[in-house]
Amino acid sequence: MYDGSSIAQKNLSLKEECPHRHHPALLAYLDYYQLPADDMYYRCGYTPGKHPVFMQVFGVHSNPAIFVVHGFLDHTGGLSRVINWLVATGYCVIAIDLPGHGQSAGHRGTIKTFDDYIEAVQLATVCSGDIGIYPAAGIGHSTGASILMQAAQSQKNQLGRLVLAAPLYFPFNYKAARRALKVLPEWNGRQKRRFKKNSGDRVYNQFIKRDPLQGRWIYNSWLQALAAWHGDMDNMPVYQDDVLILQGMRDTTVDWRTNMRFFKQKIQKPDIVLLQNGRHQLLNESASLDTHIRKLIHDFLK
Repeated sequence: MYDGSSIAQKNLSLKEECPHRHHPALLAYLDYYQLPADDMYYRCGYTPGKHPVFMQVFGVHSNPAIFVVHGFLDHTGGLSRVINWLVATGYCVIAIDLPGHGQSAGHRGTIKTFDDYIEAVQLATVCSGDIGIYPAAGIGHSTGASILMQAAQSQKNQLGRLVLAAPLYFPFNYKAARRALKVLPEWNGRQKRRFKKNSGDRVYNQFIKRDPLQGRWIYNSWLQALAAWHGDMDNMPVYQDDVLILQGMRDTTVDWRTNMRFFKQKIQKPDIVLLQNGRHQLLNESASLDTHIRKLIHDFLK
């Protein structure tokens, strides 16, 4: 049973083969989240710098590579379903835990600037290139989706085609959150996370509440960073490459109607699919909806 213990190891390197053979905590982590770590291709390690970011590589390195980024308060383990499916379909997957999430450095769930998220994605693509893996497409969920699109604008990586699942611009009921900023202390204010029914899959909804790596507090500092980030998003150039946007119409985590209008302006020719019964966790949905979503992603990427 995994208890959320840190697997941070100074000697973990992306160039080390089968690192889970030598690190019991890492093996327990992989088993708990059922991540596809084989004895030939699995790699993991930390990016260099002041705030090390945990990154993992799954699948055959010579296969087409896809960069996967989770959403706010989540982590790579929370996307194990789609990662397993991508590997089984014939892709190599590079995934990171954003700063302040999962196994990465930083205070859980807080950030001073969203630039740290963008830098984490950019640096991880450079590190993957150091071992000969160059992702040409990306899949992001919620905050991770929007960060992935911003990072893809950089010349530091070759990400082109993107799948954005429930991408963040405005959270649900954002006006109320903005009002809260005026009464909460600047750095110490926080609100306990309320686990919503974000998926039609009952097993997933139960699991996420027990998941030891899920963030459980929403900090005022993150909301302030979000407000500042909106200016960066507003000034972002129009994205020119192909983008598939998947958005659930029962999503009560992001303000999806406002967000869809925004992304229509910021992406040259977005392919937007609205899913009538979809909630926020579109990469962890009920079986019937999951099958439909996977077909949409498969057809877009092929």
